[in-house]
Amino acid sequence: MKKNLILCYFTVLTLLSSCTKTESDFEEITNPQTTITLAASQSNVLTGTTVIFTLTTSSGNNVNNLSVFFVNGTAISGNIHTFTTSGTYTVKAEYQSITSNELQVIVTNPPTTTQFVNRVLVEEYSGTWCGNCPRILYATELLKQQTDKEVSVQIHLFGNDPFITTQGNQLASSLGINGVPAGRINRTINWTGPQYQNVNQVLAEIKPSSDAGLAINSTVVNGTKMQQLPWALPIQLPQLN
Repeated sequence: MKKNLILCYFTVLTLLSSCTKTESDFEEITNPQTTITLAASQSNVLTGTTVIFTLTTSSGNNVNNLSVFFVNGTAISGNIHTFTTSGTYTVKAEYQSITSNELQVIVTNPPTTTQFVNRVLVEEYSGTWCGNCPRILYATELLKQQTDKEVSVQIHLFGNDPFITTQGNQLASSLGINGVPAGRINRTINWTGPQYQNVNQVLAEIKPSSDAGLAINSTVVNGTKMQQLPWALPIQLPQLN
């Protein structure tokens, strides 16, 4: 009988010891001192972007599978969310009875891609006194027959040409032009002479589109010519102070 009592006491003691150990395993769940931290893979995104949220306890354990995540107060499925509409979203999570910190995710629409017409600039350096210069004029006429995307400018140089300008002389000097006829394509490319045989050289510089646009609006006010140069870029420039 005494042996049976001792055995029973040992069994009860073992069970109590096992229960105490099991409770300590869940100390983190029931401990009111436990805190949780919510993090996001991205906080500034474009529409259509998927963001991953992670919830960890103060001891570093990942509890995503045991938690509920909310976007603007609405519970989502799991810890991954795709933002399809622009705006500012507030995200939080709950683990057991504990609420996490709040995060903000800012969602914007992608920039609109705008394409502008690409044109080629042809500068004709010529002179009224020049016997060979009509051939570059003929070249530009051939060019106009093949495209409406060329812009040609005549610049007269040397001699007693009545159309000489100070600006034209300065430009020719900066480009090293010391004889006519001469041609420049987009100011950076020498138009190989005789130009009327090399019209394709100009056509090759016309691209399908341009990423920037520039216009010239001219008006005459009280005998004075006024010009406006509106321009546009399909990107948002940073604010300049």
